[in-house]
Amino acid sequence: MTTVAPESTPETTRTPEGLRYRSIGELLYLHPFSLVLDEYNVRTEQADPDQALLDSVEEDGIETALLVRPLPDGKYGVVAGQRRMLSAQALAQRCIDEGRTDDVEAVPCMVRADLVGQSAEVIAAAVAKSLQENLLRRAMTSTDVARA
Repeated sequence: MTTVAPESTPETTRTPEGLRYRSIGELLYLHPFSLVLDEYNVRTEQADPDQALLDSVEEDGIETALLVRPLPDGKYGVVAGQRRMLSAQALAQRCIDEGRTDDVEAVPCMVRADLVGQSAEVIAAAVAKSLQENLLRRAMTSTDVARA
């Protein structure tokens, strides 16, 4: 299944309701093993996903799309979402090891084809947004945790 932005003309991009928008890519559902850590990901070390995240992905799937860019070898570089990628890959491998290949779940990914062939500076700007997202994320208050 592929979801794309509404049709548009080069001069203006609008939703069917007439709202202007700036396309940020194409939402695709990709095989977990087509994903690799992008060289521009701010997290350079791959670590085993923690059990809480594995449990969440196994129970509910991945609900927030990873930010990826197509790579020349046909894979997709994960610019943002390394932990979700690793969780999806670990669960996919478990399904394969248990002979349940039909249970492997696709990963929702926002594919940024506009980052292909760009300079390091342009890609760094996209990565900076990912870094900002990680650094500025606020912890939930104890009241919010209790309500949840």
